[in-house]
Amino acid sequence: MHAVNRENPGADEVIDRHGASWRSAPCAVALSLVASSVKELAQLIKRVERRADELGIAALEIDLTAPCDGLEGARWESSAEESLRLIDTARGASDRPLIAKVSSGAREIRRLAGESMDAGIDVLSVSGSPHGFLPDRARRGPAVAAGIGELSGPLVRPAALAAIAEAANGAGAPIIGGGGIGSPADALDAFAAGASAVSLGTALWADPRLPRAVGDSLRRAVAARGETSALALRGSALGSRHE
Repeated sequence: MHAVNRENPGADEVIDRHGASWRSAPCAVALSLVASSVKELAQLIKRVERRADELGIAALEIDLTAPCDGLEGARWESSAEESLRLIDTARGASDRPLIAKVSSGAREIRRLAGESMDAGIDVLSVSGSPHGFLPDRARRGPAVAAGIGELSGPLVRPAALAAIAEAANGAGAPIIGGGGIGSPADALDAFAAGASAVSLGTALWADPRLPRAVGDSLRRAVAARGETSALALRGSALGSRHE
């Protein structure tokens, strides 16, 4: 469990600090954006778009696990209406591919998956960290100063897979599946639950070579089925539930 919150030195500072590495990255770069209101998001995208082509930013991720002022600090993902409103604002401010990020704790995730494409997203990323709480050792307060923390690692994987499967049954946007993936086998489970791609996070601190291992495992699994694309694995565990 962690409670690092989100550093906020400002958009210009982040761009100046990291822009050079984005330009030289050997892969597509998606910039994750956090905003507490639709107005703030529109202003943020406007500032990013001024330099997005120069920096090689290929897509934007809208983080719906961030707190929303209109929901008294609760996450955007706790309200499908507010989430869709934020996505609609993002779509109106940028023509770039949009990713909406939620956690396994998102409410109405099937509805969000089904309606978010109409609102303007291209991909739904079910990879955010759900909330967690632990008392300190004396049991007189929380273990982390923020009180409520966020969970990552193997503990969250079954809940993440359930959310991926629920979103997949929403018959909406393609899904990036994440949450507790620590091995190639875990990644294959995410595809089987309905993901079209996977997201690796905490496990990279222990093994930065994991993406290559996941790719190799996917290629073997695809070949074993006599297929040519990893998308052939998508939803294989859902059976008749996968509409």
